[in-house]
Amino acid sequence: MGDRLTISFADPPEKGAKIQIYSVSGRLLKTIRVSSRKTYWDGRDQRGMKLPAGVYVIYAEIEGHAYSRAFQLVR
Repeated sequence: MGDRLTISFADPPEKGAKIQIYSVSGRLLKTIRVSSRKTYWDGRDQRGMKLPAGVYVIYAEIEGHAYSRAFQLVR
C-alpha cells in the first residue's frame, strides 16, 4: 500500500459521493468526500491518528450502487 491507498473511478462520481473506511468489526473509522476520479486515503482515522496494520473494509455508495472491498493495511 505504501503511504496511501489510491481509489480510482472510471467516471467522475456524483456530487456528494463519499467513501467510508471500516474496521472488520464494523466500526466506522474514516469518511472521505469524493470530488474527482481519484481520491486517496492516508491510513488515518477521522481524528488523524495512524491506524495499525490490519484488514479494513472500504465502502462506497455511488449513484445508487453500493460497493465494498476488504483490503490489508501494511505498515
